[in-house]
Amino acid sequence: EMTEQLSMEREQSLNDDMPTLCMLIGPSGAGKSTWIANNVPDYEHYSWDALRHDWYDPDDYGRAYSMSCDDSTFMSRAQAEFMTIIKSGKNLVIDNTNLGNKRRRFYVVEAIKRGYKLQAVLFPISSSMAVNRQGSRGDKKVPMEAVIRQYMSMQYPSYGDYDEIVVCGDNLSA
Repeated sequence: EMTEQLSMEREQSLNDDMPTLCMLIGPSGAGKSTWIANNVPDYEHYSWDALRHDWYDPDDYGRAYSMSCDDSTFMSRAQAEFMTIIKSGKNLVIDNTNLGNKRRRFYVVEAIKRGYKLQAVLFPISSSMAVNRQGSRGDKKVPMEAVIRQYMSMQYPSYGDYDEIVVCGDNLSA
């Protein structure tokens, strides 16, 4: 009941002038980056993959990923980067897998503090499609086991967690 009341109060305060935080939710290979290019190309883009390339290795994603895992400061640096963007008040898309509620919470809390509208964009694809798409990518290789693990760990947002929830079909458009 409390969540529903907070949700109703929040809904009444929404307006078109508010910036939007767009939270993409889906496993590797679901089409998140393609969706960004087709739907929100002008949004500020926050991506751990992009940060890994920027900070560690612009050409070899596997090496950049490994280096980020070995760097105990990666997460704090990545969060600082997010805070810089969110404080700007610009529309923002979070281009990570964002599979768990706990993983998403930090971004959602900071966005609410700064008066953002919250939009979740879900990419509900089959595990076989995620594995097939991942295998055909040229930009990075994620092991099949990792894609399956991501698929199995996806937590869908609950009613009231976001101001809008978009569910993408196979055509990757909203």
